[in-house]
Amino acid sequence: MKKTTLHIPDLCCATEQRVIEKQLRGVKNISSIKCDVINKTITVEHEINDEDISNAVKKAGFDSTLLTSSTHIIEDKPIIKSLLFKTTIFSSAIIIFAITTSFFKSTENISSTLFLFGIFVGGWSVAKKAWYSVKSFSLDMNSLMTAAVIGAVMIGEIEEGAAVIVLFAIAELLEEFSLERTRKELKSLVSLAPQKARVRRFDVEMIIDAKDVKIDELVIVRPGEKIPVDGEIIFGSTFVNEAVITGESVPIEKNIGDFLRAGGINESGVVEFRALKVGDDTTLSHIIHLIEKAHEQKSTTQTFVEKFSSIYTTSVFSLAIFIAIVPPLILGASFVDWFYRSLVLLIIACPCAFVISTPITLVSGLTTLARRGILVKGGRLIEEAARVKTFIFDKTGTLTSGELSVKDIIPLDRFNQNEILRIAASVENRSTHPFAIAIVKDAHFKNISVEINLQEFTSLPGRGIKAKLNDKIYFIGSHAYIEELNLCSKQVENILLEIESRGNTPVIIADEISALGVIALSDKVRSEAKSALNDLRKLGIDKQIILSGDNRVVTKIISDELNIDEHSSELLPEQKLNRVREIRSKFNHVAMVGDGVNDAPALASSSLGIALAHSATDVVLETADVILMREDLNLLSETIKISRETVSILKQNIVLALGIKAVFLVLSIIGYASLWFAIVADDGVTLAVILNSMRLLRKK
Repeated sequence: MKKTTLHIPDLCCATEQRVIEKQLRGVKNISSIKCDVINKTITVEHEINDEDISNAVKKAGFDSTLLTSSTHIIEDKPIIKSLLFKTTIFSSAIIIFAITTSFFKSTENISSTLFLFGIFVGGWSVAKKAWYSVKSFSLDMNSLMTAAVIGAVMIGEIEEGAAVIVLFAIAELLEEFSLERTRKELKSLVSLAPQKARVRRFDVEMIIDAKDVKIDELVIVRPGEKIPVDGEIIFGSTFVNEAVITGESVPIEKNIGDFLRAGGINESGVVEFRALKVGDDTTLSHIIHLIEKAHEQKSTTQTFVEKFSSIYTTSVFSLAIFIAIVPPLILGASFVDWFYRSLVLLIIACPCAFVISTPITLVSGLTTLARRGILVKGGRLIEEAARVKTFIFDKTGTLTSGELSVKDIIPLDRFNQNEILRIAASVENRSTHPFAIAIVKDAHFKNISVEINLQEFTSLPGRGIKAKLNDKIYFIGSHAYIEELNLCSKQVENILLEIESRGNTPVIIADEISALGVIALSDKVRSEAKSALNDLRKLGIDKQIILSGDNRVVTKIISDELNIDEHSSELLPEQKLNRVREIRSKFNHVAMVGDGVNDAPALASSSLGIALAHSATDVVLETADVILMREDLNLLSETIKISRETVSILKQNIVLALGIKAVFLVLSIIGYASLWFAIVADDGVTLAVILNSMRLLRKK
């Protein structure tokens, strides 16, 4: 099975997309077809030759180009250089001249010829696409317009047929303009990726392509330059603007040991860093990849609109045939009159306005969110975010800063505080859990040697760690974990109660015989947490729940501080997962916010999984539906507000487009609508929904 992506320059509408997809579905050994109208691409998973895919697209009436680039955001020609623009201008000029000559009786034949020539120039590409759509038994806008124009010419309404062609071409130009504007927004994000890098090779500085930087290579960034890859500073300090990644333009101080992300701009000092993630593995590359994939994912509304447009088009086309035939045959009415009304119906049947507005609205919403450092993995998830009424929060690292510190070390056996800390730090040295980081950091601060060669190491998510150090087995973890091992005692219980009563979290160190000591860790609530949760309440999200693996007392203290009335504590990952399922079955649209590997199953089980990218693990970033690139809980309310506005615009467009068409449906049947009036109205509503869709892009 392989994947092939083709660029189709003339693809401009979902109705044309259906023609291509129908042709491809007739080819054997094709497993999936994904079409992206915004970027004019189609991606096919198949077991055949690429040429067979191109030939199938050719049979649908479209030329295509095989893409080999890792990015599928295409650099199209400007509209004014396109064939559509040139033919529209040329045909418009011919028809305007024809209208001028039609005022003189002596030039009637000349004006008629000019009208026909203008129709040919402006309608040739439309007729060509119509022919292929008819061959594939798929009605699209091109077949409807071609039928309307041919019908108009047949009954002598040649001027109106010409007007339909010109106005339809103008409508297509409007669509192309909106697609070009949307593509520019996407390309502006892609263009932020640095193209060059300054590296040190063989003690010589040289400039190479950013994609050629190797892992562990030394990279140098001077003031004003972009950071080309992800890495860790080994020399120097500076301030970095990471707005491209986080949406926050305030520069962040970076020193030795700090992590740099590709795309950030070095604003002051010279720094040298070791490359850790290069090529397509950098944070910025992942962001670009997510943005590209996000707008390929169809929302529920988009899927509905495309299915509805197919049924709607066929139904109105059938009604047009009925009106053209039945009244003249049964009622003896004028054939020309009723045939004309049927032609108006064909124009009304064109579903362009509400079909094109849906993907443009969703991409505008996705792009607006990305500018703020909020990555949403698809249009369907924007709709889900707009519906969310319940929020579930992990505690440590989500509602709290996650920057734990060691507050106390209480030995229980023959060891002293430093020995307990040495054992704990040596065992925890391989872990990335916030508890482990705090313990190891404290050991380094106190100049306590940490052994890095463990003989065994087993991480038990939600419980703790089992490790073998110097031929001895040690256990480090929660109260529940030590209880499971039957190593807890009354003395340990009393110490735990005292630690928890102060709002601290205990970590117990034990060997195979007994508990050896307890380390008390403290954390604090994020500075913005209370205001962020209040903002969610203002949006009507009053149901807020904490699910934590921490102890009951600490969880309650945090809940009380943040005015959250429901919480569950001491949960193992599978218990947290079950609680999310219970809550979702009760409240349906539920968002879960987390950052640790323990949260991945719960995030996947919620209807909207949200992860904080700076502290989130790779598995969480892969699982989450929404990624907050800046550690700021205020982005939660931003996500909900923009998502609701996006969905609101979607609904407005559908109501506007269908409402206008319903009015003209009635007017055409009773004989009060003309061809040119119908096409002007159709163009008008197309322009209205496009402008409405792109309002989101103007948000600062």
